[in-house]
Amino acid sequence: MKAIAWGIVLGIAAPAAWAQQASDGIVTVRKKGSIWSFKVTPERRGKLVVEEKEVETDIPQRLHVAWALEEPYAQPRNNNIFVISGTCDSKSVHFFREGKEYAEDRSDWPRLQSRTRDELSGLQKSLVEEFYQFDLDFPGGGWDELAKLIRERLTSACEQQFPDLLKPFLPGKVEIEISSKPKSHARYPAIQAKGVTLAMLRSFGPGPLVEGKTESIPRLAEQADKSVELTLDVNRSLAKLVLFDGNALDPDSLEVAFFHLGSKSTLPGADHVVALFEMAWKAKGAPLYAKVKYHPETKTLMVQGTSEEIQAADKVFATLTGRPSPVEPNANPFDTIHQTLERIAELLKKQSEEKDK
Repeated sequence: MKAIAWGIVLGIAAPAAWAQQASDGIVTVRKKGSIWSFKVTPERRGKLVVEEKEVETDIPQRLHVAWALEEPYAQPRNNNIFVISGTCDSKSVHFFREGKEYAEDRSDWPRLQSRTRDELSGLQKSLVEEFYQFDLDFPGGGWDELAKLIRERLTSACEQQFPDLLKPFLPGKVEIEISSKPKSHARYPAIQAKGVTLAMLRSFGPGPLVEGKTESIPRLAEQADKSVELTLDVNRSLAKLVLFDGNALDPDSLEVAFFHLGSKSTLPGADHVVALFEMAWKAKGAPLYAKVKYHPETKTLMVQGTSEEIQAADKVFATLTGRPSPVEPNANPFDTIHQTLERIAELLKKQSEEKDK
């Protein structure tokens, strides 16, 4: 069966960046479509107010990262023209050292270590999804083909565009594996993009997401009664990431429908019917999950897909066979009640007119 051409071309310039360091130590990296600022503040002693008391404490080294998208047509947030929605964000990472006296949980060193790893993991995720840009030339197809291409391009981009400022804090190379969880994945059109990020791709249909691979680190923890207990600290890896499809659905969420092509002699062939189904599905502009199988002995098409895809195919088949289109359930129950009352009023009016005659 022939597939219908369906493609997306993203008019985004090729990845490029330049870095500039200001006198205050802020390093600015300007990329195509975004601007990033990095700042490292050294460890020091200082005074903080804790429980309404001023105490002298160690203040850990911090890494500050802030970024903003350059979108001239971004929508205001809550109709406030001074606040642009979803165009800026920031992350901070605290680097605690054992033996220091911090105002936060001075004696809980393992918890402070875990906090640093969690903050680094969140920063790594943001960088991989929004900082690294790559070119993508995808001919169209399933998630497996798209994921392999994204992994190849993204791995290379991470290595080539890794900021020097982050070398003491994050690994310069990452390994990306594709999630193997059993899911129903979408099909995607052809995509040609220059200087695209994972976050940008999600604006055009695909749903690529990354998470650090789960790592468990064993340690011995001393209890209040001086006994020792073996525990596991679970964190996200900084060097090993998992790529998965944010649009994937559980297989049980898909429906199945059958369309008998022998019900009417004037029906076109199976290839033409499937082509019409595809046109109806793609007209909605959403990821496609539908799969079609043809049983020639019974001249029957089996369609597995979402409820919306089954309804669209049913409408097409109703048009081909000349039967009434299926009635879609109304989302507003008051509309149905209103329509019923109107029909009752019409019947009462007809009855009164017949009596007058």
